[in-house]
Amino acid sequence: MKKLIYSLIFLTVLFSCKKDDVQYYEEQDPVTDIDGNVYETVKIGDQIWMAENLRVTKYRNGDALKNITDGKEWCSTSGGRYCSYNNDESLIPEYGLLYSLSAVTDIRNIAPEGWHIATDTEWETLKDYIISFPKRYGDLSKALSAKYGWKESNDRFPCSPGYDMESNNSSGFSAVGGGIRNGSSHTGSFEYFNIWGCWYSIRDGQYKNQGYWFMLSSKNYLLRYEYWEVNGFYVRCVKDL
Repeated sequence: MKKLIYSLIFLTVLFSCKKDDVQYYEEQDPVTDIDGNVYETVKIGDQIWMAENLRVTKYRNGDALKNITDGKEWCSTSGGRYCSYNNDESLIPEYGLLYSLSAVTDIRNIAPEGWHIATDTEWETLKDYIISFPKRYGDLSKALSAKYGWKESNDRFPCSPGYDMESNNSSGFSAVGGGIRNGSSHTGSFEYFNIWGCWYSIRDGQYKNQGYWFMLSSKNYLLRYEYWEVNGFYVRCVKDL
């Protein structure tokens, strides 16, 4: 009897994560940053997002950010800085670059012309839009996640990004679990690759009180936390209206 109950519970959860096969997003014209990197873009609801993490190394005016590879130097250096996860440049095309908070908040701006770093309101709008159409998109975290870039999870977590990754990305957002640079440890270590996805946000255009949005390979959520000033997180941009 217990096995039957558990089986019914599993099937209920599993089918609650299902979606139809119609594409409910619109691919838009690519955007190019000051380094010449080209990004795919996608319209979800009324918003146009980059469908990739930012990987620029300069501000709009051409000033260079600092590429800091040493962990302790990352924690002690001021000003805008960036790195690739584990200083592995081969990961940049698919995962983008990790940035310091100072790079995100600098008025010289790292977003391409006509774009801006996503605000809290825009992240919240994206989240609410996906949740509002469960038959279109299925589960929130799977809808936002790419078909790669997450640690595999088992059938205890059928609605998570790491389970059956081929069924991910109904929104076209293509989030990946790129890990973080942990400056709060004072070592600048690289952690949680393919387990965490973390993206900075701006609080409605104010370059203070920033937060970050967080996804986990084995959970069904997209949550906001207050920023950790010395950490390295990823960046997504939204097209100006």
